[in-house]
Amino acid sequence: MGLNFRADQNPVMYARIKIDAITTAKVEVGWTDAVDDAGAVNDLGGNTFTASDAALWAFDTDDTAYWQFAAADSGTAITKIENENAPVAATYETLMVQLEQSSSTVAAARGLRFNADGILIEDTGFQAAAITANVDLTPWVFVQLRTGSIDRNVTMDMWGAYQRRTNSA
Repeated sequence: MGLNFRADQNPVMYARIKIDAITTAKVEVGWTDAVDDAGAVNDLGGNTFTASDAALWAFDTDDTAYWQFAAADSGTAITKIENENAPVAATYETLMVQLEQSSSTVAAARGLRFNADGILIEDTGFQAAAITANVDLTPWVFVQLRTGSIDRNVTMDMWGAYQRRTNSA
């Protein structure tokens, strides 16, 4: 897709996905500043990132296997939101990440989760200073097998991303 979005243009991305099995996998949905990373998150349990700037939902069976909202601003991670909400195997849900410029250099990030019926089930609220405002970003849906040779399949029913044409400063 390319690095065609910026946090200072208040972008929103969403993806309606289902995961065939909740074992031996890492899944990320949100925004990142690279298109070729082996995951924007390096170690979800340690809250470390491969990406310099990212804001996303992630779950990793090497950690808790719960959806967590995490972000990094120029390599500095915010405190993760961990509400012990696990995905349900083979069940659609919609994950959304909204960015909102809060100063000339940083933006806040907000995560929303909707169940298969489209009902809001989690809202993280805006997390301050979550991502650099003027860095180029791309919408991101990433799946990584954790161990063995069992494939994990993520089905994406729909996705979208949009932003303002100009920054909001």
